[in-house]
Amino acid sequence: MEDRNTDPVTGEQEAQNTAPVQECAEMPGRENTETEGQTEPSGKKQKKKHPVIRGIVIGVCGTLCVLTAAVGVFVYNGYRRMKAQLSLAGQSAEGGTEGIHLDNVRDKLSVLDYLVNNKFLFQENLDAQLQEDYLYYGYVASLGDPYSRYYSKADFRKMQESQNGEYVGIGATVTTDPNTGNVEVISLTPGGPAEKGGILPGDIFYKVDEEYVTGKDLDLLIIENIRGKEGTPLTVTVYRPSEKKYIPIAMTREKIVTETIKVSMKDDIGLIRLTEFDEVTTGQFKNAVDTLLAQGANKLIFDLRNNPGGNLSAVLPCMDYILPDGGLMLKFKGLGDAHEEFRCEDGHEVSVPMAILVNENSASAAEAFSGALQDYGKAVLVGTQTFGKGIVQTTFPLGDGSAVNLTTQRYYTPKDQDIHGKGLTPDVECELTEGLIAGTQIPEAQDNQLQKAVEVVNQKAAEDALTERAAENSTAQTAGTQTEAEPSAESEAQETAAAN
Repeated sequence: MEDRNTDPVTGEQEAQNTAPVQECAEMPGRENTETEGQTEPSGKKQKKKHPVIRGIVIGVCGTLCVLTAAVGVFVYNGYRRMKAQLSLAGQSAEGGTEGIHLDNVRDKLSVLDYLVNNKFLFQENLDAQLQEDYLYYGYVASLGDPYSRYYSKADFRKMQESQNGEYVGIGATVTTDPNTGNVEVISLTPGGPAEKGGILPGDIFYKVDEEYVTGKDLDLLIIENIRGKEGTPLTVTVYRPSEKKYIPIAMTREKIVTETIKVSMKDDIGLIRLTEFDEVTTGQFKNAVDTLLAQGANKLIFDLRNNPGGNLSAVLPCMDYILPDGGLMLKFKGLGDAHEEFRCEDGHEVSVPMAILVNENSASAAEAFSGALQDYGKAVLVGTQTFGKGIVQTTFPLGDGSAVNLTTQRYYTPKDQDIHGKGLTPDVECELTEGLIAGTQIPEAQDNQLQKAVEVVNQKAAEDALTERAAENSTAQTAGTQTEAEPSAESEAQETAAAN
């Protein structure tokens, strides 16, 4: 069987013998990859804790250096129960549509199998397991959902193995365009092989060594093509739209240390740059907020530009740390009326002027964080429209070592915003100055989006100060009126006593 990749320039297709697979992650959208590297009312359920064990992720892109997650939202373990339910396969499911006619499939497949085994010339090319896997790849591909995919036994084993140990890669964060399958670079690890080799944000991965990568599952692209032993060479051929040409770039794999949070102070403003949300982010986030406030910051700016998302279990505690207790953070809704809610409950809230920097590569978990703070009026969004990844995937092991990853839910912000396919609209729109490249290290003095965010929080602080002074004056006036009235009451009492 043959899979074909589309040339990002001409649109022509190149033949390629690869199976459609994926990169790292836990809930794609564009897909969390490089990583080393990828809700609605009625029928309410009690909010569940957000244990890491569920493997919930709402990430979108990835980094070719550490495992993040952007594909599955959680792993379903009810295989036996599911298998029993499948005894009704082929019948209409509640809320669904009529299934495929399995008897017809068996009959036709038997004929095809006979013809292939008895008439096909190149018998030496036959691989029964590969033929079977391609049946499942094709079935899931027919859903027309770029985030749903089938994993063969080998694929799923590699996915599981990728979650352990140290990772070596090239230090580039990439994303897959769900419409074209193009793998585009969105940011680079400073000093990493990709940056040193000359790769730029906006470049499109065309080939890794001799394998075409357009349309390939990002998780597996990372695991099979990008990762490897430290010190081993690889060549990434990119298409650079700005120059309209293909560029082969040779580099050597290195151990990549990814920092998910970087902090700094700008006068009395604390800057927190979040590159993704993974398991170490929660503790780092809380420590960063506390440290900056202790150092005298009375305003905060969160930079989520080019943040592809990550783990739900990582972003929820970050949101909870900022928002007031009892408030809704996120809602998830799948088929039917039942839905799941997550509310603030950690007893902590931050109340200083805040802004969040976002752009077209801020996705999934980054959008969930930004949308919640925007809905509560906690932070002003500055930048450009976000990516628009508002759906969740669930990985279902199929009992034989293989698995399927399906889109199962939408998520909604506290004010019921459905951002999927639309993204979040900034409160203050601000395009990056022409000539600057998002995803690279931009000096603060040239970063006009950051400068706008500084302007916004300073203005918010000034407005809050005026509001506070007005409230103090009102309180003082009220107290003054009461003080003036007291002597009169006292005098009246004295006059009454004298009369008596």
